[in-house]
Amino acid sequence: MQQGWDDIVRAPDFKNRYRTGGLGIRLVPGQWHVWVCDRFDTCHGGKVEDDMMCYAFNEEKSLFLPLGPNSKVKFVKSKKTHESRKARGLGSVTLK
Repeated sequence: MQQGWDDIVRAPDFKNRYRTGGLGIRLVPGQWHVWVCDRFDTCHGGKVEDDMMCYAFNEEKSLFLPLGPNSKVKFVKSKKTHESRKARGLGSVTLK
């Protein structure tokens, strides 16, 4: 990923292009706190919502570590998954 974190959150197409979240139990204090998935990332080459390219952000070094497509890391949930979790009283990240 070529952009920095500030570039991503300020992007005019942020809501359409990116999804972000916390690493939860995968968090490493002072280093790895958040992830970002890019719908149009050229590294992955896909434009399919469930196959966004995902990265973890290293707070200490201000760099992104590629983790793989969303179909592998499962950070971004589909609308169907979100509705199922919502019905059970659970939260999740969802796409429009």
